Amino acid sequence: MLRIKPNAGVSLAGIQPETVVGMMVVRDVFAKAGYDLIITRGTEFVEWQTADSKHPRGYAFDGRKLRLVPEDEREGLLAKCREALDEEWDCTESPYNFHFEFDPK
Repeated sequence: MLRIKPNAGVSLAGIQPETVVGMMVVRDVFAKAGYDLIITRGTEFVEWQTADSKHPRGYAFDGRKLRLVPEDEREGLLAKCREALDEEWDCTESPYNFHFEFDPK
């Protein structure tokens, strides 16, 4: 089953169309690897966000990696996401999540 599941407390209000497309692409990559895409951050405010964060403007989302994707599969899964998305996307890894940001060059 292909699912995009937001965590409790995650807001998707104001997510931009480009970000929805990115979520669908990442969802498909995760599904091929046998995982659901669990959104851990959308547009909601968090106290540690920087002034230039694209989350509140709807151009970024985070997906769970901890307790979902085994450590030895994370780099490969993120590489597949980078390959599936175009060069206008930044795909990075934090200690707990994968971060996907629409960032046209």
